[in-house]
Amino acid sequence: MPTGHQAVPPSPPHNEHTSLRFLQWQDIYRTEYPFVCVAPSPSGERHTNIVVQTHPDIEIEDVRGRESEFTLDANGFRYFHTSDLGQFLDFDSKEAIEKDFLPAIEKLVKQEVNNVGRTFIFDWRLRRADFAAQIVNTKDRHQYLPPSSTVHVDQTPGELLRRLNKFLGPELGTLLNGRFRVINLWRPLYHIVTDRPLAVCDGSKVNPSDLVAGKIISQSETRETYYLMHHHAQKWYYLSRQKPDEMLMIKIFDSDSTVPAIFEDTPHLENDK
Repeated sequence: MPTGHQAVPPSPPHNEHTSLRFLQWQDIYRTEYPFVCVAPSPSGERHTNIVVQTHPDIEIEDVRGRESEFTLDANGFRYFHTSDLGQFLDFDSKEAIEKDFLPAIEKLVKQEVNNVGRTFIFDWRLRRADFAAQIVNTKDRHQYLPPSSTVHVDQTPGELLRRLNKFLGPELGTLLNGRFRVINLWRPLYHIVTDRPLAVCDGSKVNPSDLVAGKIISQSETRETYYLMHHHAQKWYYLSRQKPDEMLMIKIFDSDSTVPAIFEDTPHLENDK
């Protein structure tokens, strides 16, 4: 009989049909932003004016086995395998993350994204499916955040420029003279994802008119994000049983309007299975 380790065949692709939560347009959005307050608010004040519409039976296509078909330029996202981050497990230490993990991420971006010169990490977060915070301290990057269950884009272009001007100052003007991209990297930290995988929408299938700028109000700041309204042309994808050595890149902004993913933002959410 053969001895030693046996190769385990990859799992076959498994498309999902599930419900996704989109912004439902309200006439009030003509005069005020959709907003949600994640800070304590005075008694009687509105916590949010967001109305969500759940669309059932949306197909989320599994890219397992054909990850290489999707690119940042064509689709606004891509999956790839990396072994460079596997040795880092100290996610309980903010200092270790910033000293050891983030520099490895910057190196990885330069390896995996074409024509990258300058890189800068302006934010990072940890998420847990079993964590539900009613009050979020956005200044504490090490505070766990719950998964987001509503389709969104992390930042609008205006919000990105505000943030990066804060961190980069005069250097931002020089960077904007060339191609300028903002990319979100996401991976499971310890285990294979079996619950609430991250779903992404093909950026080339997003109509800009279906995106509505909204506000997230915290104790320390107000940030601008995009909420997505549903459209039948949208196409959704995920990677089944994503492992810690499988990285997802999501393009949030691209100053090159000639790439096939014409609209620069890729909506996403943590999807209930």
